[in-house]
Amino acid sequence: HRNDRAPDGVLRTPLDKVGGATANRHLTGVPDARGQLAADGNRGTAWTSPFVDAVGSVLSVPLDGSEVHALRMQQTVDSLHSLITRVRVQIGENTYDLTVPPPDADGASLLSVPEAATGDSLTLAVTAIEPRTTIDRRFGEPTTLPVSIRELSAPAIVLPAYGVDPEDVCDDTLVT
Repeated sequence: HRNDRAPDGVLRTPLDKVGGATANRHLTGVPDARGQLAADGNRGTAWTSPFVDAVGSVLSVPLDGSEVHALRMQQTVDSLHSLITRVRVQIGENTYDLTVPPPDADGASLLSVPEAATGDSLTLAVTAIEPRTTIDRRFGEPTTLPVSIRELSAPAIVLPAYGVDPEDVCDDTLVT
C-alpha cells in the first residue's frame, strides 16, 4: 500500500502535477489534502491542516520573481473547519504579520502586502485561528478542527504543471 502519512512532497502519483506549493503538514492520512492543492488554480481542491495543529502550519509557494502586492486567500468556510485569522507572510527578505479579513460568502479574503515584495518563494504561516471544535470520536474530548485553503492566488504564484519531476527517485516512505 501507499503510505498516506508520508511527507507532503512525496505524496503524488504519476498522474499528478509536479512543482507548486508544499506544506510542512497536512491532514493525517489524506494525500488529497497536501499543500500543492492550496495554489493549483483549482478552487475545487484544497490543502487542509491536521486537527489540533493548524497554528504553525506553513505553506511554501514558488514565485516567478515579479512583485507581490496582495494575496487572495480562499478558505473552506463550513462547520467542519476552523478559520484562519492571522498569518505571517515572508517574501524574499520581507516578513509581514497580517490579519486575515473575514471571508466573503465564497470564503475569500484579500491580504494586502504593506509594500510590494519580490522573491522566488513565499511562505505563509498560520499564526492564529478562530477555532471550531468537534468531539474526538476516540477519546470523547473536544478537539480543534483543521483549517483549509481552497486557493491562494496572486499573479506571481507559479502553479504546478504536468511533467516529469527531475528529482523523481525511488522513495520507500511511500510503501508500508
